[in-house]
Amino acid sequence: MPTCHGKPVGPGGFCDECGRRRVVPERRPVPSSARRGTESEATGDSEFRSLPEVDIPDPATLVLADPEYPVEQQVCGQCGGPVGRPYLGQPPLRHGFCEEDGEPFDFRPKLKAGERVGGQYDVLGCLAHGGLGWVYLAADSHLPDKYVVLKGVLDQHNARARRLAQVERDVLTRLDHPNIVRIVDFVAHDGDEYIVMDHVGGLSLRAVLRRPDLLRVEHVITYGRAILSALDYLHGEGLLYVDMTPNNVIHGDKRVKVIDLGAARKIGDQDSVAVLTTGYRISDGERRERGLTVRSDVYSVGRTLETLLDATPGADGNPGAESLRLVIARATAAYERRFTSAAEMSEQLDGVRREVLLQRPRRSTRFESTPELLDAGLGAVPGLAYWTEPQPEVFDTGRPEPAEAASRFPVPQPVPGDSPVETELTRARARIASRDPRGAERAIGRAEEALGTEAAYDWRIAWHRGLLCLADGNVGAVGQADRKFGEVRQAWPAEDAPKLAAGYCAEVLGDHDRAQRCYQSVWSRDDSQVSAAFGLARCLLRRGDKENAVSALDEVPGTSRHHDAARVAAVRIRVAAPVSQADLEDVVRRVPELFLDGESAELLKTFVRQAALDHGGTGGWNGGELLGDPVTEHGLRLRLERSFRRIAGLARDETQYGLLVDRANAVRPRTVT
Repeated sequence: MPTCHGKPVGPGGFCDECGRRRVVPERRPVPSSARRGTESEATGDSEFRSLPEVDIPDPATLVLADPEYPVEQQVCGQCGGPVGRPYLGQPPLRHGFCEEDGEPFDFRPKLKAGERVGGQYDVLGCLAHGGLGWVYLAADSHLPDKYVVLKGVLDQHNARARRLAQVERDVLTRLDHPNIVRIVDFVAHDGDEYIVMDHVGGLSLRAVLRRPDLLRVEHVITYGRAILSALDYLHGEGLLYVDMTPNNVIHGDKRVKVIDLGAARKIGDQDSVAVLTTGYRISDGERRERGLTVRSDVYSVGRTLETLLDATPGADGNPGAESLRLVIARATAAYERRFTSAAEMSEQLDGVRREVLLQRPRRSTRFESTPELLDAGLGAVPGLAYWTEPQPEVFDTGRPEPAEAASRFPVPQPVPGDSPVETELTRARARIASRDPRGAERAIGRAEEALGTEAAYDWRIAWHRGLLCLADGNVGAVGQADRKFGEVRQAWPAEDAPKLAAGYCAEVLGDHDRAQRCYQSVWSRDDSQVSAAFGLARCLLRRGDKENAVSALDEVPGTSRHHDAARVAAVRIRVAAPVSQADLEDVVRRVPELFLDGESAELLKTFVRQAALDHGGTGGWNGGELLGDPVTEHGLRLRLERSFRRIAGLARDETQYGLLVDRANAVRPRTVT
């Protein structure tokens, strides 16, 4: 073991006697979660550039003129009771002894401007006070224009504070992450110990809260991703941060940095006394039952982001704010429902960021894409039954019935190592597709038995329960499905599948405003989710907004398997009542561009010609081969008669053939005899 001054060198590579680094500690591998993606993605560097620039003040101007520790935070290091409080008009005591146990206390700054610490660092004054000590600004006499921060123990008489300061030193000396402040030295001065850290110029997030002009929803997400990157690294090193608040994060000139690791401790350490900030800490009940865990760190990040989001002007008007609040809600939920890791929460924040910026999402790691289209005829060419069987008077917008829709949603990706549960859930989906809801119920029940108590918190169970409710088909069951899909969305706010399912349920329940918001949110950022485009078109069509309904379908890319269905749907929307000449002119342009076989092409032409005749689409304009040039009632009748006679040849029986011939005779132009 390396030694210095005849004593072993500490685990951080520093000598406890002189405080100098004597051994460069072995570089530990970065945790796998922190290595995900590029380094820029992991640390948020690429996102940092989207943040507004902040003025970096001269550090010397930040020194407190009259540093005083808040009286209400003066507590005894032994019993935790209040000490030094003002009495009968007397000023508070900054040093003395606890009246309960005689423990000494001293809340005065130890260093004064002009002192040189460790033979190298010239103190400029106090910057702030932390939970464990005063923070001083100093200039490095060995390097011009180099500022450092000295972190001392607040109360040298407080043994607990001294122990935690030692932990901070040992932790910081071996950490190497771009979003965590770097320690550069460790020195002693007049019997006190000080950590020397890089000075991180910029604004703390607490200061940003006082500058709402600096905050937008995407900025809150960027801060969160940077914090989580730092915490994910710490967790990979076997450490908890413990006390995350807006005070402990700096928006610098090049990067967001987490500072003040004074409360850090090893994962599993339940003996050390924790220093926690009210409003950002888990409940006392959770601490007693679970102790401090990775999930308690996640909780404090959630509360920090909630504070920032609440201060963001116009946040609730942002299309992604709802999803961000769902991420925060899960981060601050009960232990069992909370994100299990910083990386898991960061992944959801990335999805929400893409939603806010209308960027294409990354490929989902929880749902597989589906070839099924959430449509029941809007994108299909009308068949012969359209003319030979009774049809509803109101135009059919093409929403599939719940029992049919239940098998058309994306499928959850299997969880590795959980084959008993996955087998039953696969069986449940097969039963739902074959219209056997009772068999699906039994399969889901067996999956729940395999999960045991975890079934109540497993989103896969909620998803399949939602599908099962849809399979039942009645409106009451759809309401239950909506609640189950809501649970999945609360678990994974950035996923499209639960939002798509929520939109469908809202559509069935008649909440068309919510349905439109859900469909719009999915479609606006992912043009592979064509079911969302059809759902959005249906919602717009119900409002009589043909133009935007058609525009939504026109956005379906040519590479999509549903491109032709979207073009057919646009034609059907154009000829839905009321029909204008502009609608028909658009249809005349569209129909020749469709790639349809002979039978389908003739059926669609018949459909369009009848709509033109029924809605008076005449007036001498150029309708081309489809409607005639010029368009007249006589010409439309001749074309429609020929269309009915041609499609009559497709009839499956004599009855259907006769009905189509009758239609041909009924539309034939009358002749004068």
